[in-house]
Amino acid sequence: MDPENGTSTGLSAHLGLGLNLHILPGVDLVVEPLLEIQKDARTLSRMDIWRKYLFAPQIGTGIRIAMDKQHYGSDPGRNWYIQLAGGVQLQNSDIEWTRMSSIVKALGPYGVLSVGREYSSVFGLRLSGGFGYHYWKEIKEGDTDVSGTPLQPARFRSTYGLLRLEGTMSLINLFKHSYNRGFNLLFTLGPEVGFMLKKDPYREDIKTLYSGLTMSLQPRVRIWRGLGVFMEPRVSIVPYSAYAWKHDRPMNRNYYDAVLSVALGVEYKFGK
Repeated sequence: MDPENGTSTGLSAHLGLGLNLHILPGVDLVVEPLLEIQKDARTLSRMDIWRKYLFAPQIGTGIRIAMDKQHYGSDPGRNWYIQLAGGVQLQNSDIEWTRMSSIVKALGPYGVLSVGREYSSVFGLRLSGGFGYHYWKEIKEGDTDVSGTPLQPARFRSTYGLLRLEGTMSLINLFKHSYNRGFNLLFTLGPEVGFMLKKDPYREDIKTLYSGLTMSLQPRVRIWRGLGVFMEPRVSIVPYSAYAWKHDRPMNRNYYDAVLSVALGVEYKFGK
């Protein structure tokens, strides 16, 4: 640390996972989740910085095109499918777990429509759009504001509209030599973008676009020809900024919602 000009020397490390999805002849879609770990010489006194390290999750996507397409690869396949699912969701937030009298009261509806394609018995790609909300804060009978004025009982929503691009990996076929057409277990990972509206009775509502990370496990059973059913537990990490009060002064801080959901759905697969 240079005391004269306030500069410091910092160190950072990157930990990531690169997923290359072969979508067209000579073309790969690249998805790279990344965790950056930062450390500098400054004294970090905030209690929410773990052991004085900063963790910055990131994710990037891109296209890789091969110049020599003749030797790179052929058409990766025509196994398209469509999925429709619905269920419930709730949150685990940096602001608070959920200020509700019970988890049941915090639950809200969640729905998603997906279109995907399998490029091999193991790897695939899925694009999804969805909507959901849950209740994250509740005013109960007898609650008052900071001045002691009684508040009206009510529940307040946290609403999300979302779009996901995920790579899928069959954990069953990854360890089998033959293609399993009955039961399957998919692991999905990818970026999620969307809009969040978090109603707040004590300060301004939080309205923001976000870009985060999502992952899920999907046990799936084929019941008749191209028709299947599945269950999908999921967690989505939603970063955003909001004002918080500290020492009677508003301060802008970064928060994360872990949006947890469980959905049941149906799938229809075209082609092979």
